Amino acid sequence: MQATMALVTAAATDANLRSLAARWTDRLTDLLAAHVGPERAQVAELYLDGAMMHAALHDEPLTREAVTRALRAILAMPETGGR
Repeated sequence: MQATMALVTAAATDANLRSLAARWTDRLTDLLAAHVGPERAQVAELYLDGAMMHAALHDEPLTREAVTRALRAILAMPETGGR
């Protein structure tokens, strides 16, 4: 988690690292999409990015139950086909 946060933080100000950081998140989205569809995969990846940021900034981590509830809700979302 710390390595990913370091990469994303550095990529925010270094264009040379931006494509590497984007590839990292895009690949996670692609892996998830194969199982849950593209929209849910993108939302899940965005949630995980936020959860990672939360973990980096707070002394108390999110509970496993909180993460599980959020991901279950995301994965239960209907695919809209981009509408």
